[in-house]
Amino acid sequence: MHDDLVTHGRYGATSDPDDDLVRRRLEWFTAYASLKNVIAPVGDALHTCPCCGHATLSERGVYEICGECGWEDDGQDNHDSGVIRGGPNGRLNLDDARADYIQHGGTPRPHLPPSEPV
Repeated sequence: MHDDLVTHGRYGATSDPDDDLVRRRLEWFTAYASLKNVIAPVGDALHTCPCCGHATLSERGVYEICGECGWEDDGQDNHDSGVIRGGPNGRLNLDDARADYIQHGGTPRPHLPPSEPV
């Protein structure tokens, strides 16, 4: 019965590919969930997008999508802008997203995070 869950390769038995996929996803999720994020609740004014700097976000760190540049705000900001988080923005880090925004004709505005990352 256990043989149904084992793949036999050239060098002997290996774990089920599905088990390996689940393990890798859990490792990624654990690492992703441990990242420091900039968060801010709804306030009197809109928050600036960490990518383009335009005041488009009602909250910070809640996966709202900027209407100006399309960045999905997962809490990444200046503190780790060069990191590819692999979350909603895929294989794009914030530095590269900022450069893409400018390259495609966007006009960035000054951005300051509303809080220190937690």
